[in-house]
Amino acid sequence: MGHRLAPPKLDPEMNPNPETNERTNLGHEDEEITSIEMLLSDGLKRKGEERLRKERLRRRCENQT
Repeated sequence: MGHRLAPPKLDPEMNPNPETNERTNLGHEDEEITSIEMLLSDGLKRKGEERLRKERLRRRCENQT
């Protein structure tokens, strides 16, 4: 059986109302998520460009033989 992760500990400054279990300062988190999404997007774009470059090189080599 897999291990269950413990629930995150609540920081009173981050969560002034523990009864609702809602976090009130999500602005920083949103910025973090956006930057992660941008990094992923850049990485996928580079990977696609690399794949195209390799494919073109492979075709060029095939055409020479």
